[in-house]
Amino acid sequence: MKTLIMSLSLLVIVGCASQADYRPASDRGFGYSDHKISDEHYRVHYRQRGDNTAKALDLATLRAAELTLLNQYEWFAVVSRDTISEQPSNDADSYLAMSQTRQTTTHCGLLTCTQQSHPTQQMSAGIELGQARRGEIEVILEIRMGRGVQPANNSYDALEVEQHLSEKYQD
Repeated sequence: MKTLIMSLSLLVIVGCASQADYRPASDRGFGYSDHKISDEHYRVHYRQRGDNTAKALDLATLRAAELTLLNQYEWFAVVSRDTISEQPSNDADSYLAMSQTRQTTTHCGLLTCTQQSHPTQQMSAGIELGQARRGEIEVILEIRMGRGVQPANNSYDALEVEQHLSEKYQD
């Protein structure tokens, strides 16, 4: 039974570690998602952990090419592009604390004991390091798809892009 539990645990850990970067967005929002604006216009989001903006842009562009081909268009033009970057932080919190208590001491002589109580103060200071967080990148593309003559600016052949980027990011 112990071996079965350990095997299942290892399988879950390996499965999580090897999850593909290019996938539909999960419940935490990592991966790609898209929204149809009109028949020829879509908004594509791609969100990933880390700080590799070029990779995030490539994978958003790959999704744009796939959508273009799925909708039986030949090319797509990038109408707008936004990149949102959340950088990692190692926030450190400093603190200064002071506490006051009463200390009681007992002094005993030959015949009697006396007790004395006096306040004591204790100070402490320090720095607590926060946990390091990985950054996140989100790329948002608004695309217009078309057939026939391809515009000269910011437009891409969907089949060519899909083939090249699929090969580049193949697991």
